[in-house]
Amino acid sequence: MQWSKNDELFIKNLETGNLFADKVVSMLRNDGFEAYAPQTIFRNNIKEVHKYKDEKDVIVKIKDNELILEVKSRNLYFTNKNNYPYDTAFIDTVSGWQAKSIKPFAVIVISQITNNIVIVRPSLCKLWNIENKKDRIRKINESFYTINKNLLEDYSYLVDGLKCLNS
Repeated sequence: MQWSKNDELFIKNLETGNLFADKVVSMLRNDGFEAYAPQTIFRNNIKEVHKYKDEKDVIVKIKDNELILEVKSRNLYFTNKNNYPYDTAFIDTVSGWQAKSIKPFAVIVISQITNNIVIVRPSLCKLWNIENKKDRIRKINESFYTINKNLLEDYSYLVDGLKCLNS
């Protein structure tokens, strides 16, 4: 079955994404930030997918601003940027990133195994690459933005940056 018509796969991926977005929210709250994950809305039909291009994974309130964090959970073992298991990290599909009218403050890659996080700074987008790969879950070929693992940051980098903005 085509991934775009496979509601069961879509819901499973959505639930996994929500679970890890909630974990990020908990971590941020433990570090003193006001954060939440907006309620996810299920699409009625794949033709409506364009309506969801600006869905937000996690929002952190800093003073009178809301910063958007994109959360990408990966079934990878890593504890920090130094032992990220590949030379590059996937950020998002090219089409998905380009469709966002408001780009996230940061992209969080969270390990589904360790719950550890590495951070991708969108400010480094000029250093991103495009890789054409097979999406093993959706079983389609897709173009992805990637970044060299040497440009990843640890979770503490995000916390320090948010604290600076909040002071």
